[in-house]
Amino acid sequence: MNPDHLHFTLRFIARLALAVALIGTAAAQTLTGALGGRVSNSTSGQSLQGAIVRVVGTELRADTARDGSYDLRALPAGRYEVEASYFGLDTKRASVEIVAGRPASLNFLLGSDAVQLEAVKVEAAVLIVERFVLAALRDRRFSPSPNVSVVPAPFFPRPP
Repeated sequence: MNPDHLHFTLRFIARLALAVALIGTAAAQTLTGALGGRVSNSTSGQSLQGAIVRVVGTELRADTARDGSYDLRALPAGRYEVEASYFGLDTKRASVEIVAGRPASLNFLLGSDAVQLEAVKVEAAVLIVERFVLAALRDRRFSPSPNVSVVPAPFFPRPP
């Protein structure tokens, strides 16, 4: 085979492969869209860095940046449920329509539906029944801290 003909054939194959790759990339771009937005605290209005935004039912997710922004690219066109969550705040869901070739925007305000309760008093009693502690008390080798009260076991009721 002629070297010039071989060179021409290889160049033709390379150009054809490049054209096919470019057409495939352009087709993929026209069948997908993008979703972006911000996640903020509903009480303070501050951006939430590290919030998780995910497309429900898929593996697609993004973590928010310092300014609370997120960006999900190459989403196939269609309607999606999108969820935003942040530790300590309630998770929110919203529906969004992704149109091929167009970016969509979806912002989230996360807050807490916490209810303020009255003060709760917690009391507990600790039963120490180990022999060496009782023996140390009897022999006066152990002096409890002034903040600790040692009560002999007979003063505690037996558990059921």
